[in-house]
Amino acid sequence: MWSFQNPVKIIFGPDEFYNLDKIIAGRKYGLITYPNSPFNELAQKLQKSAGTPTLAINNVAPNPDYELLRRQTETLKNHLDKDNNLDKEKLQKTISTAIRMLDNVIDINYYAVPQAENSNFKHRPIGLGIMGFQDILQIKKIPYSSDEAVELADDSMETVSYFAIEASSDLAKERGSYSSYEGSLWSQGIFPIDSISILKEHRTEGFLDQNEEKKMDWDTLKEKVKKQGIRNSNVMAIAPTATIANITGVTQSIEPTYSNLFVKSNLSGEFTVINENLVNALKEIALKAIRKKNWS
Repeated sequence: MWSFQNPVKIIFGPDEFYNLDKIIAGRKYGLITYPNSPFNELAQKLQKSAGTPTLAINNVAPNPDYELLRRQTETLKNHLDKDNNLDKEKLQKTISTAIRMLDNVIDINYYAVPQAENSNFKHRPIGLGIMGFQDILQIKKIPYSSDEAVELADDSMETVSYFAIEASSDLAKERGSYSSYEGSLWSQGIFPIDSISILKEHRTEGFLDQNEEKKMDWDTLKEKVKKQGIRNSNVMAIAPTATIANITGVTQSIEPTYSNLFVKSNLSGEFTVINENLVNALKEIALKAIRKKNWS
């Protein structure tokens, strides 16, 4: 068994093996299993029950690349205009800066093993994501399970995707495309937003019913990438952001708020997390009640 974040082989004795699910619980790393490994069945069990990411490797190359991803998450809540709509101009500037910063990290980062360094310089993958999606819904008073929420998610993620790809392409014009660009889906004009139509071609008719409307000018962006290339093989990734969301005071990732008040426990201690949007709404109600009482 290997840790994704620590490429050191871990050997468990019989007692530790049977308690492996307890050992892994709460840890932020996944499992890589190999052919005929006694961990295969347990790894699959953990993946289903606890969401532990598992990668089964059947053909192991003599010198495999270690895939690493530099991630950064933007807070959507900080990109609203005075009418609480998404400020796309501000978001574009933020994303452009973020993509440049993430690409810089690849060059200045310390790599513990040469496989990781070689892979990162070859493909230059980065992952820009979002957090605070539930905050926007609460501010705009939109239920998470509503069609309006789906439309907002579709619009916001298309916008983030467009600006992230555009920023990486502009960076390629300045610094050059990643070395394995030729022959990639990018070079063939196939973007992530095209994945839905491609998926429909490989599924039975009626299997996939999804709105494929595009609000951004993707044809122009594809022409730009065709001309300039793209700096990074991967540009987007939705991270869990559990800890940094709590630190910055927003809802984590794209997930709904499951409680208005709870205590989070980890190795650093216990932290009380509250729904600040609810607190602000209650304060506003209280202020209105006080004003009404004073006026009467």
